Amino acid sequence: TIETNNDSTSNTENNNNTNYNTNTIIDFTSLKTSNPDTVAYLEVLDTNISYPVVQTTDNDYYLTHDFNKTYSQRGAIFADYRNSFDTLSKNTIIYGHHRLDNTMFGQIDVLFTNDYLQNKDHIILLKTENKTYTFKVFSVYEIDPEVYYLTTSFQSDSSYLDFLNTLKQRSVFNFNEELDANTKIIT
Repeated sequence: TIETNNDSTSNTENNNNTNYNTNTIIDFTSLKTSNPDTVAYLEVLDTNISYPVVQTTDNDYYLTHDFNKTYSQRGAIFADYRNSFDTLSKNTIIYGHHRLDNTMFGQIDVLFTNDYLQNKDHIILLKTENKTYTFKVFSVYEIDPEVYYLTTSFQSDSSYLDFLNTLKQRSVFNFNEELDANTKIIT
């Protein structure tokens, strides 16, 4: 699981004085023509993870259907049906298969390498039709299957902070990211 916090949002530029480009134009009209379920575009910098994100009314369909809605064991990169992309949830969940051929989320392993961990930028971009969200990775870990990180809404700020602290404590690397009750994350 890779946990990231939404450090900033920008429609046109990134003001963090770093060398990544948030200005890449994604043709959402074309993507939505191909698949009206398109809600975003995900890029994990320093990997080959760069895919449209689709969303439907359940979390099962895109496990076995690709972006073009064709049956495929590869599936698609897709968002949890409970998430909203008009205003992001506290925890926006995006799913994808960890493919051995390094497609889909196959390169997620890169985030556990010393080269990646020692890099100054740990950036994930989530682009919607109206906004580019810039996230900084704050936790990387492997864990046996569970549903804890699949929580999208929280009863209180305190329960959300407990959730965030649990995710930080699980990390194999200390990213030194500060989180608070207003932090929005992507898992």
